[in-house]
Amino acid sequence: MRYARFFIAMLFVAFLTVSKGSAQLFVNNGAQIHVTTGCQFVIGGEAQNIGPGVWNINGNAFVHIFGNFRVLGGIVTFENSSTGIVTQNLFVDKSGTLYRNGNGLFAVTRRVYNSGLIDNSGLFEVGVKN
Repeated sequence: MRYARFFIAMLFVAFLTVSKGSAQLFVNNGAQIHVTTGCQFVIGGEAQNIGPGVWNINGNAFVHIFGNFRVLGGIVTFENSSTGIVTQNLFVDKSGTLYRNGNGLFAVTRRVYNSGLIDNSGLFEVGVKN
């Protein structure tokens, strides 16, 4: 009986840790992230690029960040027909760079705070509900 109570208590704790109330934090501190053609990369919370981190999102790839996206350093590049969606806010710090190259889409649902470099040749939408 004692083990049954312990098992039920552990199931309850496990349920709380994976419930919708929890959020993810994805931090890239200097690594290279490549999202190849046709792939999807979904982050269920905030994403941060710090240090010399580099993201390369190839054409026809899809990145969806369900929280804030903070480019605090390094370079994030969306190529050609790739799609990037940020459900909250985008922050580009003075040592961060975001490129939206080609004819793809980059959409931010709320606000963009830029003190770095955003270079855009595609579709860049702010205040879009997705």
